Amino acid sequence: MLQACLTISGKTVLVPSSTLLPRYSAYGIVHSAGSLLLITAKQSGKYWFPGGRLEEAEPSREAVEREIFEETGIQAYSGPLLWEVSSHLYLEGQGYRQFSAFYLCEALSTTISAGNNPDSRDDATLPQWVSLSVLNPEDFQDYGGALFADLPKNFFDN
Repeated sequence: MLQACLTISGKTVLVPSSTLLPRYSAYGIVHSAGSLLLITAKQSGKYWFPGGRLEEAEPSREAVEREIFEETGIQAYSGPLLWEVSSHLYLEGQGYRQFSAFYLCEALSTTISAGNNPDSRDDATLPQWVSLSVLNPEDFQDYGGALFADLPKNFFDN
């Protein structure tokens, strides 16, 4: 049986289901002063949430804090789990059954300092604070727009 997997650029690749490997990731919904901390995916040019793959035996809360720092230079505290999403990803010649956790995160600083990422293959680039007032679901890569649309309008009110 073949499984449709999405590439980072949004293309579909059919992969034998028996060859899929598990891949665990964690992402942060980081907000401050009416803006979201977002990265731009190099391949699609669309927004995505900072985060990425868990290291071996790494708890997802620690992974999201590490990934946010690596991609943006911002220290963040992981709060409540908002969503768990299962999807299929095709990356570097391999199909994955992707399990992603999305956490609401509190920024402990707001100054972006890119260049902390040790993974030169990472698709994340251009970290920035983007005002919630200008964001639309279609600005996001893949299912990120559906997650953004799922946030209640008053979600970030203090």
